[in-house]
Amino acid sequence: MKKIKFPSNKELANLQPWVIWVGSIVAASIALGLTYILVTLILVEKNIKISDYVQTLILAVLSGTLIYTWIQHNNYEQTQQSKVFLDKSIELLDKAYTVLVESDSSITNDPLCWITSARLIRRSDDLAKDITFDAHQILYLAEHDYQRHRFSNIFQSGEECLPSIFYLGSSQNAKLTLGEAALISAAYGVESWIPIDAISVIYRFSVFPPNFKDPLKDSDPLTLHAYLRMRWELKNKELSRYLTFRNRFEVKEGKIYYRKDPGGRLKELDAYAIDKEIDELDSLFPYSLHDKPFARNS
Repeated sequence: MKKIKFPSNKELANLQPWVIWVGSIVAASIALGLTYILVTLILVEKNIKISDYVQTLILAVLSGTLIYTWIQHNNYEQTQQSKVFLDKSIELLDKAYTVLVESDSSITNDPLCWITSARLIRRSDDLAKDITFDAHQILYLAEHDYQRHRFSNIFQSGEECLPSIFYLGSSQNAKLTLGEAALISAAYGVESWIPIDAISVIYRFSVFPPNFKDPLKDSDPLTLHAYLRMRWELKNKELSRYLTFRNRFEVKEGKIYYRKDPGGRLKELDAYAIDKEIDELDSLFPYSLHDKPFARNS
């Protein structure tokens, strides 16, 4: 017997505009039909009582109201359902991170915790596919960026990467080679090692994909007015000096050059030349800005 496949929530949501469109046509047809009957009665039938006119008008209003109410209720149900998927998908991401972190904020190498975390991430991804409303999808993407930032430290211990022996169940501080740790843990079976599938899911979640659309790319650079307000009203001279530095200089191959070299050639600058330039620009402030917004740079 062939298994019946029911439509997903997202597929139902995609049908929603068609349902509303058909419902609106039905409501308009009924209302127009009853209005036509009412007008006909008024113009043709001279002996119709006023009560009959009133009843026909009430039917036209009720039919339109009922269908409009149904459409609004359907919209509300879809919105609430989408919000549930949003909230639960975010909740699962929080749990996926928490299960990997010990009470002392260190990362556990318990294979079961890594498996659980990876499964929670996959479940969250499945729920996120059923988020149907644009506003909810944007909120999920924002939360995903935040969680991606948290998970980016999972494979680190301070500023160092977790040693390979860590994934074999050994303490990250143990003075063992990979081979020594593998032989020791082999006595407990491969179950003591963190599965590659779990690592793959968590790592893939923690890094930005190649097609990631950075919302910062659409942001506007600071204008002269904003810069002046920062400098004088908010009295943040040091930040303004940093922005002046970024606007004036750039880094190439580990060395600093003028962003727009006056002589049309690259000239490596030392610390003294950089500080002198910034101090001179400070003394000319705000004329040194040339009334132009700052260039967008990373």
